[in-house]
Amino acid sequence: MLELIAFRPSHLADIDPPRLFREPMRRFALAYCESGPALTFVENSRVLGCSGLVIENGEARVWAFFSSLFRAQPQALHRDLKRSLPRVKRHYGLEHILPEVHPDHRPSRHWLEKLGFRFDGVGRRCPVSGERPLRYVY
Repeated sequence: MLELIAFRPSHLADIDPPRLFREPMRRFALAYCESGPALTFVENSRVLGCSGLVIENGEARVWAFFSSLFRAQPQALHRDLKRSLPRVKRHYGLEHILPEVHPDHRPSRHWLEKLGFRFDGVGRRCPVSGERPLRYVY
């Protein structure tokens, strides 16, 4: 059974990220985990993914890292996320939720569009990877 627990930066080391390794992930977590709510997805004591919001001026930038196992079975996550997006906006008084994805990661772009996000341009350079992600808005 999938559980949601409070995020800790050490959780990032327990998943298999597609692009980042342990040290950049640790720096990322330290930079962003204090900027808004964050959760870890756990099943049978195994970390499947981590996600959170960086809230600034009525907007929330989304960050998320999911294991290969979690990405291979996205139905429950998709359903729960789609239902919760309007509530998250209301609860935090947000005008926009702004996820950013790596330009080469088509599955993420497709998933965001299925969730109701629309393409909004190129985002700011990532302080960890140095790349400019694609930005979406909800």
